[in-house]
Amino acid sequence: MAEQAKRTGQREAVGTVDAILEHGSPMTVQSVREGLAIHTVDRLAGRLGVTSTTMQRWLSLSKQTYARRRKQGRLSVAESDRVVRYAELLRCAAEFLGDGDAAARWLSTPAAALGGEAPLDHATTEFGARDVLRLIGRLEHGIPT
Repeated sequence: MAEQAKRTGQREAVGTVDAILEHGSPMTVQSVREGLAIHTVDRLAGRLGVTSTTMQRWLSLSKQTYARRRKQGRLSVAESDRVVRYAELLRCAAEFLGDGDAAARWLSTPAAALGGEAPLDHATTEFGARDVLRLIGRLEHGIPT
């Protein structure tokens, strides 16, 4: 039974991350309200090319909280919202650059326009994430940064 729940959570995580990356799916709002499957963190970490530990830091999840969420199988609403924030940044960067791997590399590279911080490090707050989205928008439109 526990193994079945784990497999269901993993499938859900793949579906959620893929839906966000493809089109910012409207189902995401309801999924966030219900709490995303914990496996979504691992799935997104893989897409970004970072470790689960790095994702935990960006999501402000302590080791203890992460272990508890693993046991429960779900993230809180606030934690889920932060996961979606990072998935949305990856989606926008991939749309701009035309490639998910290039987007992950760009998001991990320090940017002068963000005070020398990598976009993913800068996005630990909603305000920081908006800075990153504005930077992508400026780059898309050829506006100097």
